[in-house]
Amino acid sequence: MVDEYEKEFSNKDFTKDRLPKGNYECCTFKNCNFEGSDMSFLSLEECTFTGCNVSNVHLTETAVKSCIFKECKMLGLRFEECKPLLFSFEAERCNLNYSSFYQLNIKDLSFKESQLHEVDFTQAVAEGIQIISCDLSNAKFEGTELSNADFSGSFNFNISPRTNTIKNATFSRSSLEGLLIDLQIKIKE
Repeated sequence: MVDEYEKEFSNKDFTKDRLPKGNYECCTFKNCNFEGSDMSFLSLEECTFTGCNVSNVHLTETAVKSCIFKECKMLGLRFEECKPLLFSFEAERCNLNYSSFYQLNIKDLSFKESQLHEVDFTQAVAEGIQIISCDLSNAKFEGTELSNADFSGSFNFNISPRTNTIKNATFSRSSLEGLLIDLQIKIKE
């Protein structure tokens, strides 16, 4: 088991040689490929991932604390398999399509200018979450706690006020249709 602090990993292919199990704190990963690899039982704290491919990675009991992902490909991740204690990250200009946060506490997570197609937020506690200027095509919100969430500039979502809690959430005027779609009403310009 390794302990790495403030180490930089650049252009590494972890699909062949797995990132060793251990604790990674304040480490930087640039243009690394983790696709389909096993990152289970790792601890990632205050790490930054830039231009990495972490698609379809196994995250069983992985600790993700205050990490930053920029311009990363993050397809099909099952975040509910991570350790829930202090789970937090920011994603900016990332592709998280087909990922899942099912029943996970994701308070105060931040997504900016990212693709979140078919992401599952079912029964997640997402109070205060920021989903800014993101594409939420076919994202699933069912029984989701979205109080004080910020969806400014986000689009292509369908969030039912009947089955989700949206008290004090912020939405752009141009995307209000996504809150009304299940009411089967027509909106004219």
